[in-house]
Amino acid sequence: RGLRVADVAKRKSDVKVDVQIAGKPNTRASTPVVTAKAWTAEGIVGVDFEFETELREYVAGDVVEFVVKDGYTILGRNTLTDEQLEDGFVGELHLTHAGHGYDEAFLKVKVSR
Repeated sequence: RGLRVADVAKRKSDVKVDVQIAGKPNTRASTPVVTAKAWTAEGIVGVDFEFETELREYVAGDVVEFVVKDGYTILGRNTLTDEQLEDGFVGELHLTHAGHGYDEAFLKVKVSR
């Protein structure tokens, strides 16, 4: 929620989420691309995904990265550390690198161990 519009002219973003173990690019998994239209005058979009994957190479000490994108344009990112994942994680990640003026971008995730 709270993502910026990547295609300003069409007021939409073609959003996907990449998730991987940091430093292990071969573990990357991606959601399908979902097109979202801006629902506010400020050009903010919200997208719902139902996506499940397994990071088989995860070991203690790893960090899991989440990157929200429109093509090659990053709409936000964040990570979960091994400590945060110890008992699993359910909640919203405040996305960094969301763009100037888009300080309220979030990704809701559920991670089980």
